[in-house]
Amino acid sequence: MFLKIITQTYYMRSNQIKHIWSVVCEDAIVDSKSNKISLINNIEEINVNVRNDKRAKDSLNKLRKDKKKAVIPVKFVLASLWSYNVSKDGSLDTKIEFIGPNKKLLWAKECKTPLPKTRNRTRTIFKFDGLFIPNKSGVCYLVLKLKSNTSFSKQTEIPIEIKIQE
Repeated sequence: MFLKIITQTYYMRSNQIKHIWSVVCEDAIVDSKSNKISLINNIEEINVNVRNDKRAKDSLNKLRKDKKKAVIPVKFVLASLWSYNVSKDGSLDTKIEFIGPNKKLLWAKECKTPLPKTRNRTRTIFKFDGLFIPNKSGVCYLVLKLKSNTSFSKQTEIPIEIKIQE
């Protein structure tokens, strides 16, 4: 038996939804009894150490030569709080972008979150198992965008410093 869930998507006017806060951290845990959220280990910088690893250093040099980006196995979450006022059930359409130090897009992901009309706020917790990093150290930005009508508008921009130690 298959269960098909249909959610209606409609685009909200900017006065119907408001971004309250966003945090990048190692993990986010929601207590099922109290509905409180615990944000574990806020992330402001990521250190990539290739100093003592010849294979990692060779890989980084190859990436630089080929002008590509690398994926590192770092787990993190982007947790956000939104408030809204809607008259019917719908969804929150967001896009997450990771911008490198050279202001180029490293990756992007679009997400949908249900918005029931019976509530006036919602949390989004997006979990990631890996991260594209640039081929050099610098400040990158995790950008959260909200879709209204047919385009996305930036809601917040969180800086994350990537330090490659050679």
